[in-house]
Amino acid sequence: MKHNPKAISIEQMMSKANSGDLIAFSGIAFHSKIIKYITHSNVSHVGLVVESQTVDSSKNPTSQQKMLFEALYSGASLSPLECRLTESLNNTEIQSVWWLRLKKALNSNQVDVLNTFVNENNHKKYDYLQATRSAFDKSFPHPLTYAPENLDQLFCSELVIAAYKSIGLFKMINASEFTPIDVCELNIYKKLYYQLKGKEEKIKRNLHNRRYF
Repeated sequence: MKHNPKAISIEQMMSKANSGDLIAFSGIAFHSKIIKYITHSNVSHVGLVVESQTVDSSKNPTSQQKMLFEALYSGASLSPLECRLTESLNNTEIQSVWWLRLKKALNSNQVDVLNTFVNENNHKKYDYLQATRSAFDKSFPHPLTYAPENLDQLFCSELVIAAYKSIGLFKMINASEFTPIDVCELNIYKKLYYQLKGKEEKIKRNLHNRRYF
């Protein structure tokens, strides 16, 4: 990404974040370093902002809560966005956190479809096999490393792309072949993005110097 991120607080971000926005993480735990090393990048994980609407006993809308939908090793998970970000700020194994905004806000129908996708895929198991294939296929393209699309289980970037496909942002792409940095480089986000944690650093690939390990 060509532009430097702009620093922002969680409080400022919460008032502006919308369904479909992306949260990207750079971790320093061993598994995060492996992901960054193999993908030649400084991004190890991504999650999707969704606005979950609560209803009363008569099924009338009462309020909306901003959540983060992500595929963790424990499975697909939906958690309050503000709590998840605050937790990340206090987590020493997370080095940087960025927020990428969609160029075009989702319409009400897309938001409804996205929420349906979340409900149908929440708690799915983590897709270890496809995650490994997608990462290695970037550096070592081979029929054995190619990951055919299979959404029975989900890894982080696979979940995000599958969600985008469900609301019509993409059609003929393979969600199972996307890595976290691939998602961040999509041309659907605004040029200006924000950093919530860490020393100011661009989201980037580094094909020649694998210093992220």
